Amino acid sequence: MKKALIGIVVLLAIVLGVKGVMTLRGPSDQQLIKEALQEAIKASREGRAGSVMDFISQKLKVNEIKIMGRDAADFIRQAKPEIVVKSINPVVNDAEGTAIVQSTVNLKVSYLGFNIDRDVEGVTLKFARESAREWLIFPVKQWRLTDVSLPPDAIPANLGFGMGSN
Repeated sequence: MKKALIGIVVLLAIVLGVKGVMTLRGPSDQQLIKEALQEAIKASREGRAGSVMDFISQKLKVNEIKIMGRDAADFIRQAKPEIVVKSINPVVNDAEGTAIVQSTVNLKVSYLGFNIDRDVEGVTLKFARESAREWLIFPVKQWRLTDVSLPPDAIPANLGFGMGSN
């Protein structure tokens, strides 16, 4: 009985050790940001707000306007926006734990009587590295979207969230 218990403990220690090493040698920050952004875009297209909200920081702002999580989730569920970021090349600032992606974004959305299907140039997506844990033990890097900057004429004024031009 003791040998079986010792064997289980040793096996568990090996599994946790291997997982810990794999977590510490994980993918690059650029790769993590690309994967998270692609997953969030796919989830928004499908209207899965919860999956998108996992990627969005509680501090999200769009053109300096704070977006409440519930408002963003409702918008994603109802509008199911199709977003294509043309160039996902994050520039990471390790010292500050931030990253920026600047790109043209194709936006297709139908919401509150507005139909938008256009390329929006000059979009800036800002990310912050936030602490997270895998298996409740191992610290992992998690990047979340904290700020989106769009040109003022990119969104109709009455689309919602107080954004857009008049």
